[in-house]
Order: sequence, then C-alpha cells, then structure tokens
Amino acid sequence: MRRNIVAFRLSIGFCILMLLTVFTNLGFAQGEEAPQQLYNFSYFQVKPGMALEFEEFVKNMIPALKEMGVTQMNIFKTSNFGIANKYVAVTPLRDWAAMDAELSASQSNVPVALISALSAISRMVVSTHDFMLIPQPDFNIPPAEGYDLKLVVKYTAGTAPGREEDFKKGLKEAVDAIGKTDIKGVLIGKVGLGGNLNEYIMYILYDSFTEMANNAPAVQKELAAADLTSLTGVVHYMESEVLVRIPELSIQPATQMSTVESKKDFDNKAVSLLRNAAVAQEAYYVDNRSYTQSKDELFDKRYGLRPLEKGLHINIITAGKNRYEMETFHDNGTKIYSIKGPGGIIKSKPKEN
Repeated sequence: MRRNIVAFRLSIGFCILMLLTVFTNLGFAQGEEAPQQLYNFSYFQVKPGMALEFEEFVKNMIPALKEMGVTQMNIFKTSNFGIANKYVAVTPLRDWAAMDAELSASQSNVPVALISALSAISRMVVSTHDFMLIPQPDFNIPPAEGYDLKLVVKYTAGTAPGREEDFKKGLKEAVDAIGKTDIKGVLIGKVGLGGNLNEYIMYILYDSFTEMANNAPAVQKELAAADLTSLTGVVHYMESEVLVRIPELSIQPATQMSTVESKKDFDNKAVSLLRNAAVAQEAYYVDNRSYTQSKDELFDKRYGLRPLEKGLHINIITAGKNRYEMETFHDNGTKIYSIKGPGGIIKSKPKEN
C-alpha cells in the first residue's frame, strides 16, 4: 500500500501540497523569477459527469493550501477544443530534497486525511500524468505585468531527434511573426522528465474566444509574410487544444491582491456560477427534454448546484424546449455575465451601480 500512496503522490500535486508539502512560487509567475525555474505540469482526466464534483473537491482544498503557505497555483480546463474533462495544474517544481523525504517516509506517517483525499480523487479521475517543463525565455513574449491568464491556445510539437536547433530557428521566426498581432503573450517550454523529451509546448495567450477568432487572419497573414524556415522532417506532429484558466480553483500571490483584485474575486464567483448553471441546464434537459426557467428545479440537488451565497444572483431570462438564456452577477462585483445555450459562450458587460 505504501508504494501505491507514494506513486499517487507524484501525480496529484495539489492534494499532496495540502497535506504533506509546501511548494514555493506556485504557477506561472508574471514577475521576476529565479533563473531557470522548472515547472510541473499535472494532467487530470476526469470521469464523464464528475467535472463539477472534481472542481468542488479542488475548491474545498484552497483554504487549507493557503494556510500552509501556498501563494500561487494555476488550474486550467479544456474548453470546446480538446479532450473533454481534462484539467491541467501548473506549479513550480519542488526542491529535490522534499521529494527524497517523501520517498523515505514510513507508512505510519501518512496522514489519514491524505488517504481519504486519495480515495476521493481516485473515484473522480481516470488517469493522471506529471512531467517537468523547462521554460524557454529566449522565445517568450511576456504578457503585461499583472496580466491574469484567461484563455490559452496550447500547441504541442514533437521534434525529430537531432533536429532541435532547426526547430528552434523555425520556432523563433514563428513567435516573432505572431508577436506582431494582437495577442497578449506567448510562453514556451520544453518537456523534461516524465514526458517526451523531444516535445515543446507553446501557450498563446488571449482574453476570449472572440479575440482569438478576430486575431486569426492577422496571425495567418504574418506567418505567410515571414517566409518561415521549412520544418519538413523536423516536426513529427503538432497537436492543439484550448484551455481556460479557472480563477476560483487557482491561487495568486497576496502581494498582487488589491481592492481591484477583490472585485475580480466576486466576478469570478459569478462566472463560476454561470458555468455550473449551464451544465445543470444540460443535465436537466437530459431528464426532461427541455430547459427550465425555474430556479428551484435548476438548483435541485440532482444537478449539482450549491445554494447561492449572499450577494450572488442568477436570472433565468428565457428557457424552453430548444434554448435558454441566463445571467449572473455579484453585488460586490463589477460585471454581469450572460450565456445563451446550448453551446454558447460566456459574455460580460459592466454592472451599473
């Protein structure tokens, strides 16, 4: 049993973080970093129908993580394009001595709470995968200071052995071309231990799907004009997916928090409610072949929505056999968020005080 617990430790970083270790500078820090900070990417494939429960599990761990001194962590989820129910946790790599200490820990020192947490998460997760990511700052286009990660287009490229320098040349040309368009930034990393050592990962940062779509023609134009070095025989494969950062599951440094950040926290609660309400509408539709305009029906415990906290509001504007429209906001937030479903995207507008 001890071997199983130790192995699972290495694949559920934030769970272990809460109960055994304290990471330093978790997440993609936007300020100055120590040279060559190595990152840990943790992939979680959640079972169908258990996404809300998984997110609630992570959310409930946040206070304990903060109590242990965790200051930053970023959680992402695939959105519309990519493998459904896939979550990504980005954290800096712990020091090696902490890992050695875990491996040498006796079974008697394993907290009961950890065993319970492992049992809970194993019920929700199909598989996990951890690997090291080595930043490539020479290729990055850093976002503006204080920028909050929102939506990223993630590309994974597999290079041919022995052709890394050729790939880097082409990559640099491509990033320079993309940087001439309306993007928020580009982050590049090379996969290390735990993954394919010939892989590179590129994050292109956007604020929204609309911004991404509007910028696509400019990206294509600049890439065509750049007369890029041919990567035929250099790149074996290229995969893409779209990830959105989930603010309510992430942790940011206290030094970055202010009155504005607190407003964002309230807005994030409204976004989270709207996202979960859309999932609940789809679950209701499966049972009733129609969407509901009743809050009581939508908040039935079968559909996974928690009772509204004070100050948080949801309005079901319309709902019927084929469509629904809802909006959410928080009294202390700055925006009203809306969605038209099925298949719609979340939009926002300023909230009048």
